[in-house]
Formats: sequence, C-alpha cells, structure tokens
Amino acid sequence: MPAVCRWAVKVDNWQPEQGEWKFLLRLLSSEVRAEVQRYKFEADQRRCLVSRLLQRKCVRDVCSVPFSEVNIQRTKGGKPFCANHCHPLAAPNFNFNVSHEGGYVVLAAEPVCICGIDVAAPPEARSAKTQTPAELFRAFDKQFTAEEWTCIKAAGNEAEQMQAFQRHWSLKEAECSFSYQLHCPLAVNQRLPRWMATSCSGGGLPFKCWVSNMWCRWLLVLLKMSSMHGE
Repeated sequence: MPAVCRWAVKVDNWQPEQGEWKFLLRLLSSEVRAEVQRYKFEADQRRCLVSRLLQRKCVRDVCSVPFSEVNIQRTKGGKPFCANHCHPLAAPNFNFNVSHEGGYVVLAAEPVCICGIDVAAPPEARSAKTQTPAELFRAFDKQFTAEEWTCIKAAGNEAEQMQAFQRHWSLKEAECSFSYQLHCPLAVNQRLPRWMATSCSGGGLPFKCWVSNMWCRWLLVLLKMSSMHGE
C-alpha cells in the first residue's frame, strides 16, 4: 500500500455495543488500553480508541508489520512514530500524524516528507464548555501576531471570525506537529502571511521558510470536513 495516506473517520454518531468495544480494546496493548480508559467521557474515549487503531492500521499497511507487533512511540514533541525499524524502500522516512476533535479523527502519512495534521471542530461539536469568540480570542491573544489577528477579525461577523480563527489555528497546530520532529518548535510563534490561511485550500499552498540554517519547503492544505465541521 502506498505510504501516502489521508484518512478521516466520523465518530460522533458511533455508539459501539459493549462486545464491540471490548473487542476493539483487546486489539491494543494494556498500556494503550489504559490511555483510552483514562478519559472521563465516553466521546473522548471513542476518539482516542479510533486514533490508536488508525495509527496501527497505517503502520501495518505500509510496513507489513503484524497488527499485534506494531510498536508506536512518541517524539519529545508528542508526535507518534513507528518504532519497528522496518520502513520499506519506497518509504524511507515514513511518518504519520493524527488529530481528533468534535466528530472526526484524522490521520495523514507520508513516505519521505514530514507531515502534520490538525482537525478543528466548531464550538457546537465540542464536548468542552463553549467559549464566546471574545473569550476565546482573549485566551489565545499571545498565540497570533498582530497581522494574524487583523486578518481573523476582518473576516466578518462572529461566526466568520471563528472560522478564520480555526483556519489559522489548524495551520499552526499542523505545523507544530512536524516542526517538533525537525527539532525546531517554532510553530505557535511562526508568523503566517496574511493570505496563507485563506489561500491553501484545494491543491494546497507551497511556501518555504528558513529553519535551523536551511530552507524548508512546506505544503499547506485546508479541507472542510463537512458543513458542520472545521478544517
């Protein structure tokens, strides 16, 4: 199977029966099962379970490792990686990233290029207490530059400003996941050009920046999951 993967699983309406839930949990190690069950709310447990299963399926499919033998560890920045040391020749730098929020769990994988992914849910799709746009913007005040805030607040009404906020934040979160793998955790403080969060839908937006004494070429892509979900 090609190592380029873009997977999305809609889990908000999934209500597994007890037998199905126990069967899926048994596919994971005792340590990972404990991670899943550590979450207080069932919706969070479901998202965590699907995330862990997607990661193992991706490694199994790309690296031909038996599902029960898949070994996934995490970098210092928290990004999961395959620790089986069996990357195929066609995928010498096989890596993947996952994200989950609201109704979706998503995964991206690449054979050579370092990848990152983030999914952002609208307030009504989150289980946590909903903040008003004003409260949210105050909480994230230091996470965006003045130019980025100008772009977000110029988007239109409150709903449109929230969508612009989600686009900017998703880009930063996705960038963070692969910049940590490059040992240059600059993502949250990285200045995104004004046009970037509105110009990288569809086929994506290529750009380059100077990181750790070298030019890095990145491709940013924004996708709308559904009419009820963000990027």
